[in-house]
Amino acid sequence: MESRRTDLPTIQVGGRQQIEIVEDAWDALLSQGDHPVLFVTQGLLSQMSHVEHRWAINFVGEASVNGLLMRAARWVQTRSGIETAAKPPREIAKDLLAYPNERLPELTTIATTPVFDAKGQLLSRPGYHADAALWMDLHEGWAACKVPEHPTQADLEDALALLLDDLLVDFPFRADSDRAHAVAAMLLPFVRRMFWGQTPIHLLEAPTPGSGKTRLADLICIVTVGDRVGTTTLAYDESEARKKFTTLLSAGAQVIFIDNVRGGIRSAELAAIITADTWTDRLLGVNKMVQCHNRALWLLSANNPRLSMEIARRCVRIRIVPSEEMPWKRTGFKHADIVGWARENRIQLVRAVLTIIQSWIAAGRPQGTEVLGSFEAWARTIGGIINHCGLPGFLGDAEFYANADPESHEWAAFLTVWWEKHRDVPVSARTLMQLAEERNLIAFARTGDSSWACDSKFGKSLSSLRDRKLSGLEVVFSKDSHDGARRYCVRPAVSQSALEAKGSA
Repeated sequence: MESRRTDLPTIQVGGRQQIEIVEDAWDALLSQGDHPVLFVTQGLLSQMSHVEHRWAINFVGEASVNGLLMRAARWVQTRSGIETAAKPPREIAKDLLAYPNERLPELTTIATTPVFDAKGQLLSRPGYHADAALWMDLHEGWAACKVPEHPTQADLEDALALLLDDLLVDFPFRADSDRAHAVAAMLLPFVRRMFWGQTPIHLLEAPTPGSGKTRLADLICIVTVGDRVGTTTLAYDESEARKKFTTLLSAGAQVIFIDNVRGGIRSAELAAIITADTWTDRLLGVNKMVQCHNRALWLLSANNPRLSMEIARRCVRIRIVPSEEMPWKRTGFKHADIVGWARENRIQLVRAVLTIIQSWIAAGRPQGTEVLGSFEAWARTIGGIINHCGLPGFLGDAEFYANADPESHEWAAFLTVWWEKHRDVPVSARTLMQLAEERNLIAFARTGDSSWACDSKFGKSLSSLRDRKLSGLEVVFSKDSHDGARRYCVRPAVSQSALEAKGSA
């Protein structure tokens, strides 16, 4: 049974301004022992709870805050000179929820392995780390996870061998880049605090089901967070997708795994959140906006997905191509139960990852030279570690981006035909529709249940070409001087550098 402290402060509730009581309440809550009782997470009050041998972040409500207040102080009121026991006024708990105190420590996530902080120092003490705003949930076995401050070349090679020749050895990666990106996914959660900026989706893809995409994701998760993570699906309704992402990020998820996406991937909400350093939305069940730091490792699996260019340019690919027609029947693995093996050897696997990173830090943190737009800091850091390991192929899968967004390829072909037919003469949308039908191009842009619907779809599709450059050409809009109708013409595109050179001439 919980014992009642005898040294609690006394808070008088009668005959005082509410703001004075609020200040006393915060003083009482923030002076309880050596460890924080309350935190602020995504702008909301939170607590740590221990459930089934694991720590979790829980947002607190009015009842929880009221309970904490009752335990943090002696609440009294005085009438006619007589002091009697009182309860914390309900308005106090409401005020504390609405206006979290600036002295509250920030808590963003829970780490289940040692990780590096922003300065490159390895954090390995269980409990709360204020500078990193994280809670480290480590059992006693982690004391054996010793990482040398200056790993030798032999240490680095042994660490790589454990990851490549044991954990990943039986995955038929299509190219060096796919293997490099699988290692990059494992590195990310351990160094996420060492750089600011967004990180891309790690797209696990294969030509057929049963190839091992989900198994690979499970292994990455076992290394980084200790077990498989709950998978989620990509909702077709964009508002539902947004709510789902907000819920996951607000809980401090280290890994978000969107499994088995079917067909095309065109989610505007997914594209937006991947390039957002801070994600703002209303949290379900809470009448308040939250600002979530996007620090998760994003994994997404699919079979030969069709990607919009907006999604493709936010991805790095990890492609698995089995040689068997029915890969799920394959045998002869180095570790028959690779998931069980990874769980049994998790501390050694994490030590290997930490050793690789520490070797890179000891070498002066050489930066990667490969570039991925919107993810420059990620590419410099992760690319630097991958290159330090001597792994080839990081961000070397140009074919992936070339094959993404087949609609752009069709538009490029259509603009070429358009230029050959009409040059830079302005023409109507109907004329262009007829040209597309004659050459059997861009069918996706001229579909509909009626002639009017087809015309409307085609007009909107043409509008989407404004300022785009394809095959060295660009579309220009104008209005007919007689009837005011929109006209379109195509002309050779002029690059910004060419325009600047012309202006300075």
